[in-house]
Amino acid sequence: MINQPELIKTVLKDRPDDFPKSNRIGEGLRPSLGNSVFLTNGDTWKRQRRIIDPAFEGGRLRETYPAMWDAAEAAATRLNQCDGDVVEIEEETSHAAPDVIFRTLFLIPIEHKIARDVFDEFRIYQRKPTDPEHCSLPAIAQMDAVPVSP
Repeated sequence: MINQPELIKTVLKDRPDDFPKSNRIGEGLRPSLGNSVFLTNGDTWKRQRRIIDPAFEGGRLRETYPAMWDAAEAAATRLNQCDGDVVEIEEETSHAAPDVIFRTLFLIPIEHKIARDVFDEFRIYQRKPTDPEHCSLPAIAQMDAVPVSP
């Protein structure tokens, strides 16, 4: 994980071929994410990246900052409620990251029931990637029913 702008530029723009995505992670995520930019490498990734680059230009990404901030605040609130207890951080980060995604793409927090169902099913899927019963995320099909805020 990196968070320094110059390193992010190196990994994503200057030398992406030197930092391929893990095949192991791809095996677990491919059933739900397909052959998307999140999992591909090489020429496929470069082509996909060129297609989505305009979404990250100028102020477009800046428009999502309030939703990201709200997700971070929600994560901080959850952690503050632990009051000195031991926290299983993988569980918390596995909640925080999808919360950012749901707030920026669907305009709803992960606490929303349907979003929470997707999160829970994905967690089950992550833990049982070879079990055919967990090779789809049925709650995603319910996303059409999610009310979207203006």
